[in-house]
Formats: sequence, structure tokens, C-alpha cells
Amino acid sequence: MPVKDQDLTPVFNPAFANHRRVTYTELKQHVTGSDMQKLTLRMKPEQVQKAKAYAAHHGKSLSQLVADYFDSLTAAESDNEALPPLTQKLKGALRSPDTTDDDNAYKKHLEDKYL
Repeated sequence: MPVKDQDLTPVFNPAFANHRRVTYTELKQHVTGSDMQKLTLRMKPEQVQKAKAYAAHHGKSLSQLVADYFDSLTAAESDNEALPPLTQKLKGALRSPDTTDDDNAYKKHLEDKYL
């Protein structure tokens, strides 16, 4: 059924008297549920392709991949800030112990001592 000109006249509704117009940006943020900002990165085309492939392989968007990376950087910094200065300097100085060799040596020691 065609709309007539008189059907398009605005009607004052007291229920909406205190409402204001919503901007496109506000509407977009409301619909997407986020207040994300845009970030432009300059990278070599092959880096972009590799990053897109990596993100797709892991089921993430490129934006989520970058956001996760930045989160991991700031998390690592906050972890280091929580440690005392001397501990920060020593962190990573020792290599990880190979517990398999230690366990075997301890078992051999117990066998020799008690058997």
C-alpha cells in the first residue's frame, strides 16, 4: 500500500519528549557493543598476508590478534613491575632444570642407599 504525504507528518509523542537525537557513532557503538578505536598500521604487504593467514588459522580477526599482542606486552610489563629490582635482574638467568635427569638420579640414589 503506497504511503501518502500526510502519513509522513511528524507526530509529537510525550513519551519521547526528553529524548535527544542519537549520532551515527553512538548508534554504531550501541549496536556493536564496543567503544573501540581505529588504529592504522603500516606494514609490508607480505607481513600483512602472513598476519591475516595466522589470524584466520587461529580463528581470530587481525584486530583481535593485534589487541591480544598488545595485551600480552602490557601484562608482561606489569608482571615485571610486581617483582623487586634484584629479582627482575635475575629473572631468566637460570636455565630450566631438566627434571627427568634429576628424578632418575634421585631414584638411583635411593636404590643404592636402601637396596
